[in-house]
Amino acid sequence: MNLISQELDGVSVISVVGLRIDAACAIQFKDRFRELAPENKDRVILDLDGVDFVDSSGLGAIVGI
Repeated sequence: MNLISQELDGVSVISVVGLRIDAACAIQFKDRFRELAPENKDRVILDLDGVDFVDSSGLGAIVGI
């Protein structure tokens, strides 16, 4: 799982590249998101288009960020 950040029309979009956000990668997901998320933005779009599965740990990580 990897995350890619891009700017589209003044909005930060962070895309998840990977099929799953689960217990095996939830901490890595949170840490990487925090690295990429701009501190001066009120809104960030999390693009989960390529994600097929999120378990309870993954959902907790998403809510936590």
